[in-house]
Amino acid sequence: MARTYQLIDALLLHKLPRLHGHFFTPEPSGLGLSHHQIFEPMMRTLFLGPGQGLGVELATRVWDVMV
Repeated sequence: MARTYQLIDALLLHKLPRLHGHFFTPEPSGLGLSHHQIFEPMMRTLFLGPGQGLGVELATRVWDVMV
């Protein structure tokens, strides 16, 4: 997952640098969050949303392709 987090981080920095700074700049200027705190819940629930997810088997296939 570390490589996935690095890719998402680079994309966020490129596309939304102010948001990236807000998330990762230490307090008091920003939130001072880690990549794991931001990206892990997003990746975990990306395709398994309540009631509308792909299902575990199909979601793991998609994750394999992404990673």
